[in-house]
Amino acid sequence: MKLYIQSYNNFEITDTIDQFVKSKFSLLEKIVYDDSSECFVSLGRTTNHQKQGEVYRVFVELKKGKENFQVEETHEDLYAAIDIAKDTIEYKITSQSQKKRSVFKKAAIAFKNLLRK
Repeated sequence: MKLYIQSYNNFEITDTIDQFVKSKFSLLEKIVYDDSSECFVSLGRTTNHQKQGEVYRVFVELKKGKENFQVEETHEDLYAAIDIAKDTIEYKITSQSQKKRSVFKKAAIAFKNLLRK
């Protein structure tokens, strides 16, 4: 899986943030099973003129074959936003694969019952 990290809104990605993102999203390789898949992670602030605190936005797009998964999270803590985005996209990928598996099982059961008759 190829991982691309980019920033927007004049946000600087430091080495620690880069390593954190790589360590979190490298865990998705166990779920994706595809070398040609691509994961785009965009990090930045929502605006440059917050009155209280900074609100960070993390946008993740994962392309796996013909399937695209997208997640957008905002949080006051950048690391928390990255964690939440990773968990959300992991949930979307696993739920999609479970749906495909259950549809395949239903079709196999129907075919088996058809052969029994």
